[in-house]
Amino acid sequence: MTLPSFCRLYFVLMCSERLMFTPQLSLMDYGDIVACKANFTDCKEAFTVVSDTLNYLSIIINLLHLVILRQINDKKSLWITTNLSILNICNNITSILLYNCYITETILKLQAPAPFWIFITITSLAGISALSRYLILLLSSIEQYIGVCHPHSYKNSFLVKNMKAVTCISILLLFISVPTCLIMVGPKFCHSWVRAAVTYTGRTTGFLAGFLLFTSLVSIIIILLMIRMWKKLKFMMQRPSVVGNQRKVQSASTYIIWTTCLFILMSLPTLASTFIQVIQVYLFWLEAVSSVIFSVYGTANVALFAYFHKNYIDKIKSMNKNVKCSTKVSPSTPGDTLPECPAPRN
Repeated sequence: MTLPSFCRLYFVLMCSERLMFTPQLSLMDYGDIVACKANFTDCKEAFTVVSDTLNYLSIIINLLHLVILRQINDKKSLWITTNLSILNICNNITSILLYNCYITETILKLQAPAPFWIFITITSLAGISALSRYLILLLSSIEQYIGVCHPHSYKNSFLVKNMKAVTCISILLLFISVPTCLIMVGPKFCHSWVRAAVTYTGRTTGFLAGFLLFTSLVSIIIILLMIRMWKKLKFMMQRPSVVGNQRKVQSASTYIIWTTCLFILMSLPTLASTFIQVIQVYLFWLEAVSSVIFSVYGTANVALFAYFHKNYIDKIKSMNKNVKCSTKVSPSTPGDTLPECPAPRN
């Protein structure tokens, strides 16, 4: 065999071998989702039941919360609260998809590369819902800070006048950037009794480090705003009489302070878990605890809103009276009439 013939034969064999094994390499990249650790893949039914119960409870309470908010006329001041409740519902849904081991087992049984892209989608939604809540709380903190500390420039503030547009654009950017960055990282997944986790590579740890840096900076900014706002509110509370718009600003700002502090406190285990993953250590129990704690925030946020907004409780009582009145049986005597139901108060 001459040298040119040998070169042509070698080239054909190499090309045919590459074409033959390229699909298998693709399946190996996307399809093989192995266990993170040995003997750590068994489904923990107790964790799944507790996590799902808290998430379902939060979803129901926040849906009822949204129904009640629609009955309140002050739509502008409730824009942040409404978006926060919607994001809490989204977070609860993604938590169920992410931490329910039976759902994870069902996804793993699908034909590759479906599990890879499903886990990419779920992980992206989880990141978007978490970062969106940080952004919503940051925007609401800035708005309340302007209203409390700079009331004369509140109406002319760019953020206050364009709150809806800024909120929608910020969340839209997250929907675009988070999945794009995650796909560019090219993660690989492993599964445990907690969830399908991203395995450690230089790119994935960099992605987690960016998430941790963003949330930490936002938390620090929010805390600084809360401290300044709380000092101003304490001065307002010392006045002999606080009425009208001042009382509304005081109750709304106090609610924002409490719900933001609660959110940051509940997110500390999640931030600790993320930091541990950045240094390439995975603690399954810490992420399980942080997910359970975070699933309670949606319910706690509704309770705080009801506590600091008295008209919210009045609206619930009014709706309850109307329901009882409308469900009364018709009079047994044809001449009798039932009292009219009271008109709902706004």
